[in-house]
Amino acid sequence: MNAPANRASSAHPSDKQLVHDLLEVKKLIDYARSCLPGVEQVERDLRAGEQLLQSVRGAASEVRASADAAASERAEFKSEVKIRSEQLQKVGVQTRDLLAQAAASVEQCRQAAAAAAEDRRFTLARVEEFRDEAGRLIAQAKSEAAAAEAAVSNIQRGLVSLGGSEGLAKIVIQLDTLAKQVRRLTFVSALGLLIAVFCGLWLVLHTAGHGSPSSPNDTGPAASTSPEKNPRLPDPAPSQPAPATDAPTSPDRPKPTDEALNAAPPQPDPPRAKEEEFIGPENVLKHLGAACRVKMTIRSNGQSRDHKFVYLNSKKPFTAEGNFEVVLMPEVVEAFKAQGVDPVARYAEGVTVVVAGKVVANKDGRPRIEVRSRDQLRVAGEN
Repeated sequence: MNAPANRASSAHPSDKQLVHDLLEVKKLIDYARSCLPGVEQVERDLRAGEQLLQSVRGAASEVRASADAAASERAEFKSEVKIRSEQLQKVGVQTRDLLAQAAASVEQCRQAAAAAAEDRRFTLARVEEFRDEAGRLIAQAKSEAAAAEAAVSNIQRGLVSLGGSEGLAKIVIQLDTLAKQVRRLTFVSALGLLIAVFCGLWLVLHTAGHGSPSSPNDTGPAASTSPEKNPRLPDPAPSQPAPATDAPTSPDRPKPTDEALNAAPPQPDPPRAKEEEFIGPENVLKHLGAACRVKMTIRSNGQSRDHKFVYLNSKKPFTAEGNFEVVLMPEVVEAFKAQGVDPVARYAEGVTVVVAGKVVANKDGRPRIEVRSRDQLRVAGEN
């Protein structure tokens, strides 16, 4: 009976332990239940963190793409800045060249204006001298004609008083014819002097109209008043006194025949044709805007890429300072080709040509003449 009681008493602590463990388990379960909402929150936070991480990764990709685009644009901008800098440098060089050409043109205009003013003063003085000389000669011619008419009238009256005869009447007629010739010669000489005076006045007006440039940058009409285009008038020839009509005739002098008395007065020699005037290529810039004739030796030639234009240059290379170019326009080039002539070969280096036309400036400010008709251009020495 004691043994079971002992066993029951020995098992009692085990039950207590079991109860204790059950309580502990219950506590753990309660604790787990109390921690369960936190775990769910942690899971939600983890899911939110993953979404935020994905958003950050997307934003990083966009930032990386933007950085790459910015780098590409920066490289393109640097390249464009470099190109623009080179263009600005070229424009600066061209501007300096244009300023130098403008300064040279202004100096040429000043020199041309000074030369034109000097020519105008000289021409005015010469016109005054011609006018005074013409007035003096006209007065002298009038007095000589009046004296000749008076002498003829005296002779006629003397002959009539001697008695009218056929021979004396014939002499009277011849003397009357001689008086008419004297009057005609006097009129011709006076007309010639008047023409000389009008020519001088026209030269003055022409010089005054083109003598000074309208603006400092105008390099055209001022160049047309150079001394080559306005030769100075010659000095008036000294007048010779006419022989007195009432001077006695020497007995040894032969008498004039009827044919000599009735012959027409001698006519002045016809004026000789003026030789052609040319200017050199180095003086073409002075005649900018004017029509002139230029004689030059071709130093280089060429044609455009489309073979429509042919260029003849006075210097080699054609970009040299002071180069003058002759441009054959497409219609002239086609006319040469229609006849089987190569204009580049015909007007080769070393050939001397004469070109006529209006002097204009190309885009670089260099002078040129555009040939639009074959009559404007010929080889020197050919008709």
